[in-house]
Amino acid sequence: MLKGNESERLRENLELNVNEIVTEAYHLAREQQHSMLKGDLGEEAFIHHSSSFISGIIRLLGDPQADEHECPIDWEKEFGFHLLNSREIASILVEVLPFCKKAIWKYAYNKINEEQTAVLDVFTFVQQVDDCVENIRNQFDTKFLEDTESIFSTFEEKIKQLSAPLIPVSKDLAILPLIGETDIPPLLNDSTILARAQDLEISTLIVELSGISHIDTMVAQHIFTLSNALKLVGIEVILTGISPAVAQTSVNLELPINSRFKIYSTLSTALSKLNYTF
Repeated sequence: MLKGNESERLRENLELNVNEIVTEAYHLAREQQHSMLKGDLGEEAFIHHSSSFISGIIRLLGDPQADEHECPIDWEKEFGFHLLNSREIASILVEVLPFCKKAIWKYAYNKINEEQTAVLDVFTFVQQVDDCVENIRNQFDTKFLEDTESIFSTFEEKIKQLSAPLIPVSKDLAILPLIGETDIPPLLNDSTILARAQDLEISTLIVELSGISHIDTMVAQHIFTLSNALKLVGIEVILTGISPAVAQTSVNLELPINSRFKIYSTLSTALSKLNYTF
């Protein structure tokens, strides 16, 4: 990136004095009583990471392939940041990188004053340092977003599993207890139940309804849809625990529950009929 004899001399000077620049970054952080020096990462980590950043930035300044759009350095692997989690990386970017940039500027400023470098070269140098810092941030921003998406994906999968609480009773039988009212339609509409039932390799699923106080056409339709899907993969659905209020509503709405399912008054009755004893 840096071009011309003066720029090349400046880069070489920076390269030969990395330790001095790292020390300057450390002193700048101490002057501001930076929290990182007292926190989990500590002084040793601050010096380690600032040394990595400063060395990398100086390398970029001398790399003709580097620009604000592309970075030839894989920061994550080269400096061991792939061993850190996203939270640690974010902390390092926020708490270390700004001091690295200030230290490079301060050291370069002194050299520029000594050699009376042209103003245009000074502005070019400042812009190139900024571009290098942006290269670093862009790489880790991408990693942070990827890690965050991965975490949310994992949480989403866990939530789906929790929202389909199939309780295996034996290798052939599982129970799906329904509790509450507002969450039942999305629960029954979720293909997670079907996938979970297939994973368990069951032949019978008991849908236990004693935990719901009323039923409407939407809930009934979801139960029918789930039942049809399960039947297509060879799983029979049995209903238990229908309360008098739910039964009356089903009759009033002319819901064909009785003709679509085997129904038992209680879960224990169903288990007994299926020859399960405890």
